[in-house]
Amino acid sequence: MPAAAPAAAATAPVIAQAPGAEPAAGGSSMLGVMLEMMPVGTMKESGSSIGSTALSADTAFALAIAPFADFDVGRNFSIGASPQVIFHVKASNNSGPSATEFDLRARLTGRAPMSRNVELYGRFSPGYSIVSLPDGSSSGNSSLSSPKGLALDFAVGVNTALLPNLWLVIDLGYQISFQSSTLSIGTASSDVDFKTNYLHLGVGLGVRL
Repeated sequence: MPAAAPAAAATAPVIAQAPGAEPAAGGSSMLGVMLEMMPVGTMKESGSSIGSTALSADTAFALAIAPFADFDVGRNFSIGASPQVIFHVKASNNSGPSATEFDLRARLTGRAPMSRNVELYGRFSPGYSIVSLPDGSSSGNSSLSSPKGLALDFAVGVNTALLPNLWLVIDLGYQISFQSSTLSIGTASSDVDFKTNYLHLGVGLGVRL
């Protein structure tokens, strides 16, 4: 009886992975800090104490520091927070001391990956703004409380990977703030409305978690 032919050895299929298909290191949650340059903007003031016409002036060049934290809630969407401090808040024609603005902001960010190392994003940041007035804002029997109110910021930008988990962050945006204050003169007081608007260009670094 002829010997049976040997069975063919089973060979496991080899599936080649496309170059660049491996995921980037880390997720898309990020911690970082931004330096924001605010070259132009406007300041407006209105209220019964200054008559029916609002006062408006261009702002001086301002700078801001804004640490941030973003956490994933979807494949290309994150929520987070970014407190911001704006220095040199005053009118461009004002030679006196400047105010400082503190913004407590949330962040809603949507991302559009262009490649493994580059992504575009859009961001909406609602928050609460407080302007710390310089010394000398109150004198004699008159005083002005620190303006406080809603702040809204809209920005677009790009994230670029420098290292697997270290990213360069660039943004361009516009911030609108609606603050109100109280002017007290003796026993009388009146409400004063403020608006500070800034165009901003920022650069910073972020670490992917």
